[in-house]
Amino acid sequence: TKLHEMVMACPVPRAVEIAITARAENLETGGLGLAVRSSAFGEGGERSFAGQFLSLLNVPPDQVVDAYKRVVAGRFSERAFFYRLSTGMMEVETPMAVLFLPMIRARAAGIMYTRDPNNPGSKVIWVTATRGLGLEIASGRMPADLFVISRGRQHEILERTVVRKDNILALADGGGLRRQALDPEEADAESLDAAQLKILAAWGV
Repeated sequence: TKLHEMVMACPVPRAVEIAITARAENLETGGLGLAVRSSAFGEGGERSFAGQFLSLLNVPPDQVVDAYKRVVAGRFSERAFFYRLSTGMMEVETPMAVLFLPMIRARAAGIMYTRDPNNPGSKVIWVTATRGLGLEIASGRMPADLFVISRGRQHEILERTVVRKDNILALADGGGLRRQALDPEEADAESLDAAQLKILAAWGV
C-alpha cells in the first residue's frame, strides 16, 4: 500500500536508531541473530492480530534498524490494513510495539493456549507445534501438530493430531532462514513427545 511505501521511505529518528543499536548490542545472542517482531495491543484477545503483522527471524545485529522499520511498515500491509478495517477498529485503537529477542536453535516451536480458545471454561490446554521454527504457524501457512492436554495434575494427553511436515524452517548461517527437507520418518514424527508436552502443560498452568 501507499502507506507502507511512505513508512519505508522515511528515515528512522536518530534517537530511536541509537537506542535500538545500543540495546541490540547488549543482548546475549550466542552468535545468533535476533528476532524482530510485532506485539499489537489486544493480540491474543477477541480481536487477535496474530499472524497479521511481520516477524523477522535471525536478523544480524547490524541490520536491526532496517528490520525495525520493516516491522513498523508491516502495520500498513494490505492484509493487516484489511483486517483492521474488517474489525471496525481505527488506527489509534491498535498501537503496536516492536520487540527484539535473542534467537535460539529450536528443535520445535509453536503456540500454547492455557485454555481451549473456543471454550475458555474448559479444563484443557492446547499446544500447536511443528519441527524447527514456528514462524508460519500463526499465519496458517505451515501445518502444525495439535495436542490437547488435561489441566489436571497428571497432564494426561487427551488428543493428538499429527500432520506430515516435509520440511522445516531453520536458521541460516549469516542471518535469515532456510528450508530444510526432512526424511520420511522425521516428516511423520510428532514435533513434541509426551514428556515435553507435560513440562509445557505444567508451565502453562
